[in-house]
Amino acid sequence: MDGQKPNLKASELLKRLILSAFLLGGAYVVVFLFPFWGYIAVIQGFILVALNEYWGIFARRNIVLNRPLILAIGFLTPLALLSESFSFLLVVMIGSFFLADSSREKLPSAFRNAAFSILGIVWISLAFSYLLEIRLFPQGSGWVYYVILVTKLGDAGAYFVGKRFGRRKFANHISPNKTWEGAIAQIAVSFFLSLGAGLFFDVSVGHLALLGILLGLLAEVGDLIESMLKRGLDVKDSGDLPGLGGVLDVLDSLLLTVPFTYFYVIWFVLS
Repeated sequence: MDGQKPNLKASELLKRLILSAFLLGGAYVVVFLFPFWGYIAVIQGFILVALNEYWGIFARRNIVLNRPLILAIGFLTPLALLSESFSFLLVVMIGSFFLADSSREKLPSAFRNAAFSILGIVWISLAFSYLLEIRLFPQGSGWVYYVILVTKLGDAGAYFVGKRFGRRKFANHISPNKTWEGAIAQIAVSFFLSLGAGLFFDVSVGHLALLGILLGLLAEVGDLIESMLKRGLDVKDSGDLPGLGGVLDVLDSLLLTVPFTYFYVIWFVLS
């Protein structure tokens, strides 16, 4: 049995590499070649699958959130953001989640369930929807692919270095596989990839260097946030993607880096 362990690890590593390459290649096609309506449809698809997995994480622990309402509002969120009416949707959303659980039977868990549901919409649907806003920037497709590539290849660097050289654990109670070596690798990979983006963007080296470091840090925090959720509810993966977990496991690091990139570019690069 011991002799099979390296082969099993190699097999999982190969699955992860193949699926990661497929996802990054698919992202390139969607970002650069799809019309905007097709791009919106893909973003919507990822949001809905991730929200469904989010619902499933709680359901596995008998915390039953209102799935139809979560998916409906999650679907509307990107459209509301594009039309600058998210504040209105937020008011409707808060009222809807509380009213949906206002019956006598559901009342003891109404506040908790509404809070979990609203958190899921803001954390997943709103955060990921900023990929639509970034696409509308000058060189918007490039910026979208930039944040995806810097974040996800940074993740890959953290994974491979952590597996091969990781010795010193951090946040062991949240994610036992996290190491300081992997975290440093993530920031380093994000930093150098971001600097390399200077070949395609007319942006100062200072901005790209700072963005690279901050995106590496935020990707780590985003991953830890989802790990906190899964650890707290004793769930291993959000879904069944080979070597990657689920769609929410793939998106978790992007859920902070995407909105941060949007606001950084708006405030400091395009101003």
